[in-house]
Amino acid sequence: METITEKLRDFFTRIPLPLTVFQFSSSYLSGLFLSSKDKKIKSYFVQPLGENVVEPSFYKKNITNSASLEKSMRAGLARLNSSEHKVIFLLPELSQKIFIFPFESLPPSPEEKEEYISFKIKKQMPMMPKDNRIAFDLIHSKNKGKVFVSIAREAVIREYEEFFRKQKLKIRMAGAPSLGLINLLASEKEKDFALVNIEDHSFTMIVVVNSEIAFYRQKTLVAKTEVPEALKRKTENIQQEIINTANFIEDKENRKISSLIIRLGMLGSDTEILQKLKEKLDIPIQTIESSVKLKIPSFEKRILAPLIGQVL
Repeated sequence: METITEKLRDFFTRIPLPLTVFQFSSSYLSGLFLSSKDKKIKSYFVQPLGENVVEPSFYKKNITNSASLEKSMRAGLARLNSSEHKVIFLLPELSQKIFIFPFESLPPSPEEKEEYISFKIKKQMPMMPKDNRIAFDLIHSKNKGKVFVSIAREAVIREYEEFFRKQKLKIRMAGAPSLGLINLLASEKEKDFALVNIEDHSFTMIVVVNSEIAFYRQKTLVAKTEVPEALKRKTENIQQEIINTANFIEDKENRKISSLIIRLGMLGSDTEILQKLKEKLDIPIQTIESSVKLKIPSFEKRILAPLIGQVL
């Protein structure tokens, strides 16, 4: 049976993809450039951002200090030294909404499919904005088909497209950081697991059941963790989300999550979050770094993991 990793790789490689990929978060931007000959990493960068430079949001303007972001981007591009002008961009998790809809059958025409999918989205988002871009793909499984849907506002996409245009770059494809992470996992060995991607402002959890994506959850988190009480509250929120989701999957799918793979996507280590989760949860935990089979420092592994999973 085709694994979810193979299905997603097929989804993202049906057309030749650029060799340069970027990700923006609220606290850093990162980039990676592959060699065109052997598809090995040629260069990469992780560039810290100041406060209130990028504020990922589905509804609001994302780039709040374009001058500062451009300065950081120029520094990153100098280190990347990529000759490519077409790039992949991993849109921040909170700048898009992702859904998974099961289906028995779909209308035959593309227009009818999009109308059906828009109807399903509106049931989840009654106040869905009109200015949106919807991307979807069909994932067929042994039980029933699923539609994997990403929606982002037109204004947000154009904001990033314009930023890249000023750097003489063109976004060839947009993706989601957590989907890049899924590509790193040997899901043929881990049939029932959950991937947890924790960033400064966001928590994303993808549950794979019997080697197929069954659940995708996004949530906004408290960003500041320097204050002990804020860090405690953030950790407790993450812990409760994991417990609730595990119980939901057990009730709905009659299967248990056998392991958690966690990525801490913050510049600070925030090892206390990981330690507390290991203490409070009875599910085995490993970090995403163990799935990045490259000889680079652990810090770069966890920060660059979404980019590596997207292009390698």
